[in-house]
Amino acid sequence: MVERRASPLIAAASIALAAVALAWVALYNGYPLVFADTGTYLGQALQRYLGWDRPVFYSFLLYGLHWGVTLWTVPFVQGAVVAHLVWLVLRTLGAGGPLRFGVTIAALAIGTALPWFVSWIIPDVFTSVVVLTLWLLAAVPERLGRLEKAYLVLLGAGAIALHQSHVPLAGGLVIVLLASRWLLSVRRGFGVAGVLMVLAPLVLAIAGLMFVNLVGHGKFSLSPFGANFLLARVIYDGPGAATLVEACPEKAWRLCAHLADLPPASRQFPSSDHFLWQPDSPFYRMGHPRDFAPEAADIVAETLRRHGAWQFGRFVDNAIAQLKSFKTGPAMDFAPWVGTPGPQPVIEAYLPGDREAFLAARQATGTLGLLPPLRDLHEVIIQGSVPLAVIALFLFAWRGERPGVVLVLAIFAALFGNAVLAGGLSAVHDRYTARLAWLLPFAVLACALGMLPREDQRSRI
Repeated sequence: MVERRASPLIAAASIALAAVALAWVALYNGYPLVFADTGTYLGQALQRYLGWDRPVFYSFLLYGLHWGVTLWTVPFVQGAVVAHLVWLVLRTLGAGGPLRFGVTIAALAIGTALPWFVSWIIPDVFTSVVVLTLWLLAAVPERLGRLEKAYLVLLGAGAIALHQSHVPLAGGLVIVLLASRWLLSVRRGFGVAGVLMVLAPLVLAIAGLMFVNLVGHGKFSLSPFGANFLLARVIYDGPGAATLVEACPEKAWRLCAHLADLPPASRQFPSSDHFLWQPDSPFYRMGHPRDFAPEAADIVAETLRRHGAWQFGRFVDNAIAQLKSFKTGPAMDFAPWVGTPGPQPVIEAYLPGDREAFLAARQATGTLGLLPPLRDLHEVIIQGSVPLAVIALFLFAWRGERPGVVLVLAIFAALFGNAVLAGGLSAVHDRYTARLAWLLPFAVLACALGMLPREDQRSRI
């Protein structure tokens, strides 16, 4: 049975308090968390340029929140977005109410890495937003109001457009969600209009990304320079490096002049991240990455032609490694990021009022850390949530709560798809899985709380 809705005032107050609770890491740090990429995300809107490596939409969002004054608004808004989605999921699964919502937020704030992503000035927190918005639109549209559905379509479109990997992730999730509805006969209040509503965020995001790339880069493409990322992956997986050694005597690739600096000949640039982001790497010695993308695509295609099976094997290995990488704390790379690369020059130039707080923050002074008990707790909870989520799936089915079954299936599908896209095609980093892993204990909590009597019925028991 669906939970009776709380009054708008109680709902708003609960979500506002939850937003603060989920942003506790920023408060503890003394400033929102930053990353090397934060400078680019801030700079695209402030300095009016379109980068080759990241969509501009998160830059627009940041600009709309800081207005050249402060970044403090960002973690609280990100926290409010996530808190509202948690509220909606609990309500539509019959586990709503301020008390149970508060218990859920407290558990997520302490037992998962969610507050670290909420407090971080990068778009990673929106990966989970993609999952929850699409699930709400696909699994429980009849339990949502018209304004809620319209908001979720726009929020979903924005979340998908914030990162290139969100597009294929959302595409896969749409397929999983619609197939799950059909297989489980969750058909009430749906039909063609429902399918179109679920597709709308993905279509809008694709249209926005392609329009921006056409205007800014002259290329009607989702990812006009994505071949550069694939090139780094195949080189450091091995097949790409072997292809360069084999084919360079007959090819006129510019990268052939730099074989001595690449593996297996050299470990000067030991990872794909060093290759893509270190300013003196061969990648940047060949000119601007925009100009090199066609050659990168040619090398990738030749690698797949020569060593496709080898590359597929490495792709699978990377995806599996990514799926198992979800540590928090130092593994998430909370370096100080003072100076360059990093956001300091942009903050000093365009957000001067934040300069002192940024430099005095625990992260900037190298004293942030993550208390070992919390780090260990996160790992235990995520590992324990995998079998518990499977149990929750069967409990949802036993209760006849088929949307709950769809939720658990969607979370597992998202974790798998994210591992394939991040680890298989980019690079293995703990934060890529950690940004979604909190959804597992959340699903378990939603199932458990939904089995309790409704809050408005307790006085009658």
